Amino acid sequence: MREKVIGAVPQGLTRRLVQRCMQARHDELPADVRAVAAQCVLDWLGVSLAAVGEAPPRILLEELASRAGAPEAMAIGSALRLPAASAAEYNGTLGHTLDYDDVNLAITGHASAVLLPALVALAEQQGHVSGARLLAALVAGCEMTCRIGKLIAPSHYERGFHSTSTAGSLGAALACSHLIALSEEQACVAVGLAATQASGVKAMFGSMGKPWHAGLAARNGLVAARLAARGFTGPLDILENPQGFASAYSGDFRQDAALEEPPHGWHLRSSLFKYHASCYGTSACMEALRDLARTHAFAADAVESVGVVVHSSSATVCNIQEPTNETEAKFSLRACAAMTLAGLDTSVPQTFSTEILQLPQVHRLLKRVDVGFNADLPRMASKVQVALKDGRVLHCFHDAGLPAQEWQAQQDKVEGKFHAIVTPLFGAECARRVSLAVRGLASSSLDPLTGALQDCIR
Repeated sequence: MREKVIGAVPQGLTRRLVQRCMQARHDELPADVRAVAAQCVLDWLGVSLAAVGEAPPRILLEELASRAGAPEAMAIGSALRLPAASAAEYNGTLGHTLDYDDVNLAITGHASAVLLPALVALAEQQGHVSGARLLAALVAGCEMTCRIGKLIAPSHYERGFHSTSTAGSLGAALACSHLIALSEEQACVAVGLAATQASGVKAMFGSMGKPWHAGLAARNGLVAARLAARGFTGPLDILENPQGFASAYSGDFRQDAALEEPPHGWHLRSSLFKYHASCYGTSACMEALRDLARTHAFAADAVESVGVVVHSSSATVCNIQEPTNETEAKFSLRACAAMTLAGLDTSVPQTFSTEILQLPQVHRLLKRVDVGFNADLPRMASKVQVALKDGRVLHCFHDAGLPAQEWQAQQDKVEGKFHAIVTPLFGAECARRVSLAVRGLASSSLDPLTGALQDCIR
């Protein structure tokens, strides 16, 4: 039930969430939360650099560069500088293009891909912002995004909204408000202004429109915070208002879920990093099939049929039956299963290509994969069954929705992924310098990191 508005000052959910999130301070965060925040930065930069030159960001950059504006912030991987809002839009699209960025199940989407482009662009526009301040704003923004995600689940996503873009817009507004130290009231206004811009529908999945969602949300949040800082007005109760965000975008209003403390203290702790360059809903299937192939050492030609069972929500997310290009392949459980059984390295973005889909072995295997759904499975789990021509029937279960418990082990995996996808494109020295700058981010300004990124393109 929505809380009442008392007098002119709402005493409701929006203000309570803003208060909670704006309190984040880098020095007061647990050490593992600070570590995961830096991992999110490194992972986002890696998938962004790996996507430079891809069609969605390339086309968007041409459009954004054609508009006049102050050169306030970098376009990652380019010598161009853009107005901060345009830089956020471009860098957000860039980082989500490969669909290789981190995931948080509280929103069934991607927080870092929205928050970091907004924060980095705004920090550059502000000048000499400390890395610790940026990391704290990232944690605050993730907290807001995830709490809103839980507020409006599950019907928001089921209706076809892409939470990365919708809840992400509001989270980016809070993160940017935190970065520039707005008052609580200004931050409430910023969240409201972001809500009235928020959009993004799942019909875009498998097209260039999906990565643009992250860019639009980053831009929305940045602009909302800057307008609020200038005195632009808006409602202070956007979440609980009967004509507000939750009522318009969802049939659910789960206030208790939004206010409850997450199992790990901070929602950022539950970030899930991708090690396959496709929709995260395909990860468990590929891990299970890889385990079977490794354990039982069967050849791709020995496969008679494959059964994949995933959570019912995947039916509208990653169930493209007959993918025809690289983007659709990332959202096809059948294609991902076929590539895995063919022995292809799905951690390499270039594996997801039209040419790979057309390989005879991949095409044959794809036709042998049947996908089913079960609402009782964990959301990011998969059960697979592989029937072999020799009569054996193999089974495996994998749940990809469990956050890492060993933060240093996760650090090693994230760094390994970063170097693996950045070094072939920009060289080992670029990868080393960017990685070192991220490691030192908490004790320096943002300048060494932006300098390292600029040097990569010289």
